[in-house]
Amino acid sequence: MLFSRIIKDLKKYFSFICSTIIAFANYLQAQEPVFKHFTAKDGLPSNEAHFVLSDSKGYVWICTDAGIAKYNANTFKLFNTSNGMPDNTIFEVKEDKSGKIWFRTFTSKIGYILNDSVYNIEANSVINSFVGDGRVISFAIESNGNLFIGKQNSEPCSFLKITPPYKTSNVKVIKSTYANKCGIDVLMLNENSLVYTEARNGAYGLVYHINILNKDLGVILRDSILHTDTWAVAHFCIGNNALFYNTKDILIKFDLKNKTTQIKKEGFRMLAIGSYKDSILLVGGYSKGIYCYNNNLQQIAGSFLNGISPTCITKDFQNGLWISTLESGLYYYGNDDVVKYKMPGEDASSIISLVCTDQNSLLVGLVNSSIYELNYTIDKRIISAKLFEDKKSGVKKMEGVNILIPTNGRSFFIGAATGNFFYKKDKVHHFEKLEQSLRVGSKINDKLILCAVNDVFEVDTAFETLKHIGKINDRVSGVTSCNKEIFVCGLKGLYKYNSGKNNFEHDHRFTQRIEAVAENNGKLYLATKFNGVLVVKGNKIDTISEKRGLISNICKSIYANGNELWVASNRGISKITDHNNGNYDILNYSLDYFVDPVEISKLCMLGNYLLFHSADCIYSFNTNAIPAIERCSIVKVFANDLRKDIDSEIILDYNTPDLKINYEALFYNLKGKIVYRYNYGRGWVYTYETNVNLAALSPGNYTFRVEALNVNNKWVPSSNTLSIIVKKPYWASPLFIILCIVIGTVIISSILFAINRRHLKQERKRNELNIRLIELESKAVRSLMNPHFIFNSLNTLQRFILESDLQNAESYLTKFAKLLRKLIESSAIDKISLEDEINILTGYLEIEKLRFKNAFDFKIVSDIGDELNIPFMLIQPFVENAVWHGLIPKKEKGELNISFKRKDEHSLICVVEDNGVGREAGALRKDPLKGRSLALELIKQRLELMTKSNEHDFYYIVTDKKDNELKSLGTKVEIIIPILK
Repeated sequence: MLFSRIIKDLKKYFSFICSTIIAFANYLQAQEPVFKHFTAKDGLPSNEAHFVLSDSKGYVWICTDAGIAKYNANTFKLFNTSNGMPDNTIFEVKEDKSGKIWFRTFTSKIGYILNDSVYNIEANSVINSFVGDGRVISFAIESNGNLFIGKQNSEPCSFLKITPPYKTSNVKVIKSTYANKCGIDVLMLNENSLVYTEARNGAYGLVYHINILNKDLGVILRDSILHTDTWAVAHFCIGNNALFYNTKDILIKFDLKNKTTQIKKEGFRMLAIGSYKDSILLVGGYSKGIYCYNNNLQQIAGSFLNGISPTCITKDFQNGLWISTLESGLYYYGNDDVVKYKMPGEDASSIISLVCTDQNSLLVGLVNSSIYELNYTIDKRIISAKLFEDKKSGVKKMEGVNILIPTNGRSFFIGAATGNFFYKKDKVHHFEKLEQSLRVGSKINDKLILCAVNDVFEVDTAFETLKHIGKINDRVSGVTSCNKEIFVCGLKGLYKYNSGKNNFEHDHRFTQRIEAVAENNGKLYLATKFNGVLVVKGNKIDTISEKRGLISNICKSIYANGNELWVASNRGISKITDHNNGNYDILNYSLDYFVDPVEISKLCMLGNYLLFHSADCIYSFNTNAIPAIERCSIVKVFANDLRKDIDSEIILDYNTPDLKINYEALFYNLKGKIVYRYNYGRGWVYTYETNVNLAALSPGNYTFRVEALNVNNKWVPSSNTLSIIVKKPYWASPLFIILCIVIGTVIISSILFAINRRHLKQERKRNELNIRLIELESKAVRSLMNPHFIFNSLNTLQRFILESDLQNAESYLTKFAKLLRKLIESSAIDKISLEDEINILTGYLEIEKLRFKNAFDFKIVSDIGDELNIPFMLIQPFVENAVWHGLIPKKEKGELNISFKRKDEHSLICVVEDNGVGREAGALRKDPLKGRSLALELIKQRLELMTKSNEHDFYYIVTDKKDNELKSLGTKVEIIIPILK
């Protein structure tokens, strides 16, 4: 059986321990180590486990009848026939110097696992021939890789030696020179020696011998023991310069220094043997659990895991103990600083009160009204004696011991559900002066302060006087004193006793729920239900919460010990060291640290041991425990599914889509999943997963680091970090950039050249258009000034002279001369102002009006500025058409309206509208001026050329105006004219 503290000097205390065991054996059966249990429900491939190994990296390997499981404190990875194992029943695994995990199977196959891949050796065919009708019973690996195979029922006694690379040609049979009968060859190899058994003929049948050889197979010991058991299989353990082994029910110690043998026969079949901290020998018995022996093969303190059949016992790198069993999976004992004590026998009922006395003992109150006093022995084991049992007390029936308050010596006060009592002079007495049911109480200044539902009482330590000192309208949860003043806490906050008013006053600074209160060095420490721990000194209040490292803000109880403060919460226990300067060191112990308690109730302390109860068990915790070695590391890296070396920089191309990183924390004392956080330059990311995919990292340098939250709620950094370099893409390299600049320069130059060439081509085209426009304009002038117009104009002038109408002749001649001069002046340019264009049109219409004896009236209107420039001679042909083809044939006096308005920033609209006979009637009339349509065709061509050169639409639209009876009302022409700069 294991305890919270292994005996450091076994010889010194051995006689005391033996006497203690004899005196208190009845009660020691209730004390047991706290195990973590794994079964198929937790991920084991089977509950039938044959062997367990902790390798050099800290992983735990479990051999079962359904394959091998590799455990990393988080998940079980399974190796069976589906991923290369030759058999699913695995009996044993061993690790060599290179990290290979070797295995042997039920079908005598040998192989190894490396980097989670299974390899079967070629020499297996030779092994099968060597074994014959027997089977491989054991194997061993030397540091140089030589493999030794032992078998059962060999004839003669022999084993195999297979050298790397383990081919059939590398196998050698080694025979014993001392025996020629079948036997059991069981091998165990350390750095210096090889141990095996063999069978020889004896007087009463086969006699089995143990042989120890050195590395060159020279004999160190033989004939160490004689026994006759045809099914004996030895299990070995080396410790303290001694070889321990067993065969069936016989336990043997061979002193390697003195070459002496010590034998002890037990009454059970032994299946496993192992050591614990070099001072305790552990032996597993078939359906007997684990027995503990000292170095002299003397059994100590009974057994544990009773009814279980252990098959292998091994230690890990943290000195944690792993036990495989034949029918119940795997057990782990990782914390010998925690001991569980269960109330024995019929009194195994729930504990409801626990308190330490000044006599270095514990007082325990149970639901069934029993009271125990528990004492610590010199080796810190708990022994107990029942002090009080209600049915034998002869006092008023007592149910539920809620309060135990030590007073002086071995006397204490008892607050029960059905009344109040005190223990004095080895007897329980009914305290009849106080019948109220009490909530809490404490010894303060040689007085007992007892809190009922609403009342607070003071009782002397002799239990003779009772005094009512105040009322509190609250559900009280704790009481203490600070600076000679009494404080009480409850659901509504904190209360301070006012002796002058003989009452308790509410401290209005505290209105939240307070579960417990403690005092130290003039400070009050309040354990709250929501806000952690409040530290109060005078008017100053400080808060210790999760933000400052507390394991939980939901606190249940508190215990002050010097400058150390112990706080129990829903998630575990926190140790707070108060440095009296506002700084606190916090060390946390989660519930997982204590393995199996479902909750932690009120705390008390004896020496260096913190104690608390949960249900029907008391837990003892050594506060001076040395923190266990913890391993957290990055274990694997894959880039595009290719494994990378984590010991060197990982260089990736820019287009690597997936970088997978595996990490592990071997915190075996934690239950459930471990919390991790990782960072690669973008802040901490928290997760329960043991791997992360970093996808599409941008070019640059990264350092990946990971941390794991341990059982003390502290972040443990990984032992290694990962340096990652993501290369820039080829297009970001200097050479590529220079090449791009050169190519870009060539392309841009080519584009500019093409643009310039196109511009020159367009310029030539525009010049050609302008030349053509000038030609058309010249033709337009010539068409306007056709001889017929000049001839008619001169005839009109002659008519005025012959008729002696000198006034009209003079006016007509003046207007004709001005118009002719204006046309000649404008013919040399390609644009004209709107004002000049209107003046030309006005002059032309006035001449025509005189010629035709006021046959029509005209009006020219413009609502835009006269400073705009428009093309020369675009409007006059339309005006002439309106006069000659629309108005002159009309019998009545005609009207001609010309208007100008702006269309947009690029053009304006000129509307020429008459009320003449219309185009249909004009077409039937013989007219020597029908050739004027040539001028309109030239205008159309000019407008089309202007559209192409300006990229804006210029055109004219002719509309025939008609009434409802389709009679002509005249003609309307809309001309879209460009505005020239």
